[in-house]
Amino acid sequence: MSKILWLDLETYSEIPIKNATHTYAENVDVILFSWAIDKDPVQVCERYHKRKNS
Repeated sequence: MSKILWLDLETYSEIPIKNATHTYAENVDVILFSWAIDKDPVQVCERYHKRKNS
């Protein structure tokens, strides 16, 4: 029987996404990642990452 994997993530970049998706993605930090399988409880991984060049 197949299972459904639900995913969601939140990202941050100093470069606005309206400037170009690829430029945003090259400079993005993932700050929140959540997942669930079927109707199991949602799991969340939250992190703060400071860029080395900041």
